[in-house]
Amino acid sequence: MTTQAAVTTPSAAYARRTAEETATQLETSLISGLSTTEANSRRLRHGLNEFEVEDDEPIYLKFFKSFYENPLILLLLASAGVSLAMGQHDDAISIALVMIVDAGDQRTTLLLFVAAAAAAAALALIYGNHGEQLNLTI
Repeated sequence: MTTQAAVTTPSAAYARRTAEETATQLETSLISGLSTTEANSRRLRHGLNEFEVEDDEPIYLKFFKSFYENPLILLLLASAGVSLAMGQHDDAISIALVMIVDAGDQRTTLLLFVAAAAAAAALALIYGNHGEQLNLTI
Protein backbone atom coordinates (compact mmCIF):
# COMPACT_ATOMS: atom_id res chain seq x y z
CA MET A 1 0.00 0.00 0.00
CA THR A 2 1.38 3.41 -0.98
CA THR A 3 0.54 6.71 0.56
CA GLN A 4 0.07 9.79 -1.53
CA ALA A 5 2.06 12.88 -0.66
CA ALA A 6 -0.02 15.79 0.59
CA VAL A 7 -0.68 18.45 -2.01
CA THR A 8 1.10 21.63 -1.01
CA THR A 9 -0.16 24.15 -3.55
CA PRO A 10 -1.54 27.41 -2.15
CA SER A 11 -5.03 26.62 -3.43
CA ALA A 12 -4.95 23.19 -1.74
CA ALA A 13 -3.85 24.79 1.53
CA TYR A 14 -6.65 27.38 1.41
CA ALA A 15 -9.20 24.71 0.51
CA ARG A 16 -8.58 23.10 3.91
CA ARG A 17 -9.06 26.33 5.85
CA THR A 18 -12.25 27.93 7.06
CA ALA A 19 -13.39 31.20 5.51
CA GLU A 20 -12.37 33.04 8.68
CA GLU A 21 -8.86 31.52 8.63
CA THR A 22 -8.47 32.42 4.97
CA ALA A 23 -9.61 36.01 5.54
CA THR A 24 -7.19 36.37 8.45
CA GLN A 25 -4.30 34.92 6.42
CA LEU A 26 -5.07 37.23 3.48
CA GLU A 27 -5.58 40.23 5.76
CA THR A 28 -9.10 41.01 4.58
CA SER A 29 -12.62 41.09 5.97
CA LEU A 30 -15.43 38.64 5.19
CA ILE A 31 -17.92 41.49 5.62
CA SER A 32 -16.36 44.43 3.81
CA GLY A 33 -13.57 42.88 1.75
CA LEU A 34 -10.61 45.02 0.76
CA SER A 35 -10.66 48.78 0.66
CA THR A 36 -10.19 50.34 -2.76
CA THR A 37 -6.75 51.54 -1.76
CA GLU A 38 -5.67 48.08 -0.56
CA ALA A 39 -7.15 46.41 -3.66
CA ASN A 40 -5.22 48.81 -5.93
CA SER A 41 -2.05 48.26 -3.90
CA ARG A 42 -2.35 44.46 -4.22
CA ARG A 43 -3.13 44.77 -7.92
CA LEU A 44 0.08 46.74 -8.42
CA ARG A 45 2.08 44.26 -6.33
CA HIS A 46 0.63 41.00 -7.69
CA GLY A 47 -0.91 41.99 -11.02
CA LEU A 48 -4.40 41.37 -12.32
CA ASN A 49 -6.26 38.19 -11.47
CA GLU A 50 -5.88 36.85 -15.00
CA PHE A 51 -4.14 34.07 -16.84
CA GLU A 52 -3.19 33.69 -20.47
CA VAL A 53 -5.11 31.30 -22.63
CA GLU A 54 -3.54 29.76 -25.70
CA ASP A 55 -5.32 30.16 -28.99
CA ASP A 56 -7.63 27.24 -29.38
CA GLU A 57 -8.14 25.37 -32.61
CA PRO A 58 -11.32 26.24 -34.51
CA ILE A 59 -14.43 24.30 -33.57
CA TYR A 60 -14.78 22.78 -37.06
CA LEU A 61 -11.28 21.30 -36.68
CA LYS A 62 -12.25 19.75 -33.33
CA PHE A 63 -15.33 18.29 -34.99
CA PHE A 64 -13.37 16.67 -37.82
CA LYS A 65 -10.60 15.46 -35.50
CA SER A 66 -13.19 13.63 -33.42
CA PHE A 67 -13.95 11.44 -36.45
CA TYR A 68 -10.48 9.95 -36.71
CA GLU A 69 -9.76 9.89 -32.96
CA ASN A 70 -12.67 7.57 -32.21
CA PRO A 71 -12.60 3.94 -33.43
CA LEU A 72 -16.41 3.72 -33.35
CA ILE A 73 -16.69 6.65 -35.73
CA LEU A 74 -14.11 5.09 -38.05
CA LEU A 75 -16.09 1.84 -38.02
CA LEU A 76 -19.30 3.69 -38.82
CA LEU A 77 -17.55 5.63 -41.56
CA ALA A 78 -16.26 2.39 -43.11
CA SER A 79 -19.72 0.85 -42.80
CA ALA A 80 -21.27 3.83 -44.57
CA GLY A 81 -18.65 3.53 -47.32
CA VAL A 82 -19.34 -0.18 -47.80
CA SER A 83 -23.09 0.44 -47.85
CA LEU A 84 -22.64 3.15 -50.45
CA ALA A 85 -20.37 0.92 -52.56
CA MET A 86 -22.97 -1.86 -52.44
CA GLY A 87 -25.69 0.51 -53.64
CA GLN A 88 -27.51 0.64 -50.32
CA HIS A 89 -27.91 4.39 -50.31
CA ASP A 90 -30.55 4.46 -47.57
CA ASP A 91 -28.25 2.60 -45.18
CA ALA A 92 -25.28 4.79 -46.07
CA ILE A 93 -27.28 7.97 -45.50
CA SER A 94 -28.68 6.66 -42.21
CA ILE A 95 -25.24 5.71 -40.92
CA ALA A 96 -23.78 9.06 -42.00
CA LEU A 97 -26.57 10.95 -40.25
CA VAL A 98 -26.01 8.99 -37.04
CA MET A 99 -22.29 9.75 -37.26
CA ILE A 100 -22.82 13.44 -37.81
CA VAL A 101 -25.71 14.08 -35.45
CA ASP A 102 -25.14 11.69 -32.56
CA ALA A 103 -22.63 8.88 -32.72
CA GLY A 104 -23.11 7.87 -29.10
CA ASP A 105 -19.99 9.68 -27.95
CA GLN A 106 -20.91 13.13 -26.70
CA ARG A 107 -17.63 14.61 -27.97
CA THR A 108 -18.63 13.92 -31.57
CA THR A 109 -22.16 15.21 -31.51
CA LEU A 110 -22.94 17.86 -34.09
CA LEU A 111 -25.58 19.23 -31.75
CA LEU A 112 -22.95 19.63 -29.05
CA PHE A 113 -20.69 21.55 -31.41
CA VAL A 114 -23.53 23.84 -32.44
CA ALA A 115 -24.42 24.44 -28.78
CA ALA A 116 -20.76 25.06 -27.90
CA ALA A 117 -20.40 27.61 -30.69
CA ALA A 118 -23.60 29.36 -29.58
CA ALA A 119 -22.41 29.40 -25.96
CA ALA A 120 -19.04 30.84 -26.98
CA ALA A 121 -20.78 33.58 -28.98
CA ALA A 122 -23.09 34.37 -26.06
CA LEU A 123 -20.19 34.57 -23.61
CA ALA A 124 -18.30 36.83 -25.99
CA LEU A 125 -21.31 39.14 -26.13
CA ILE A 126 -21.76 39.13 -22.36
CA TYR A 127 -18.14 39.52 -21.29
CA GLY A 128 -16.52 40.78 -24.45
CA ASN A 129 -13.37 39.01 -25.52
CA HIS A 130 -11.47 42.05 -26.79
CA GLY A 131 -10.87 40.48 -30.18
CA GLU A 132 -9.45 37.28 -28.70
CA GLN A 133 -10.85 33.91 -29.60
CA LEU A 134 -12.92 32.48 -26.78
CA ASN A 135 -11.63 29.04 -25.83
CA LEU A 136 -14.13 26.30 -25.27
CA THR A 137 -13.10 22.82 -24.28
CA ILE A 138 -15.31 20.00 -25.33
